[in-house]
Amino acid sequence: MRFYIIFSAISQRLDGPSLTCTLPYNCLPPQDVFMGRTIPSFRLASVDEYREWKEFRSRLDKSDMKVFDRMFDTASLYNSACSYAASPIRIQPIFMSIIFHHHQTLRVKTESNRVKQQGWCLN
Repeated sequence: MRFYIIFSAISQRLDGPSLTCTLPYNCLPPQDVFMGRTIPSFRLASVDEYREWKEFRSRLDKSDMKVFDRMFDTASLYNSACSYAASPIRIQPIFMSIIFHHHQTLRVKTESNRVKQQGWCLN
């Protein structure tokens, strides 16, 4: 028994023609089927983006691969902010979240270093 998916696109006009296309289910790749969405969720898009960087990652040293993985994992901390950015280029919000996290980390370390230096001066 063959399974079929029927897609119908009806024009905005009430009296307009309708277009119906019957395709075999197995001719549609699963990643292209988004029910009710125009774009995939950012979490899924970031996973796809990570897959696209696999070739780059495979050329790194083992220690650098771990750093690369942690860098991409950092971007997942800001998935909600990235999804609200709604950028059509997936890597831009990922880069921005990595830069933001690094900036935050640097700011905290600089502030703690400043406090340590002031402590040394007071003693």
